[in-house]
Amino acid sequence: MSKIKANSLTIEFDTFGEPEAKPLLLVMGLGGQMIAWDENFCQ
Repeated sequence: MSKIKANSLTIEFDTFGEPEAKPLLLVMGLGGQMIAWDENFCQ
């Protein structure tokens, strides 16, 4: 799992798909985990 730090905030993120495809950013609400996203929806 990749991480990025900004000030005192640490964000974990995942990337997948075709590198040349347009990016899509999914943001889970406060207290939510990225595992709550349906895998089929993300793909």
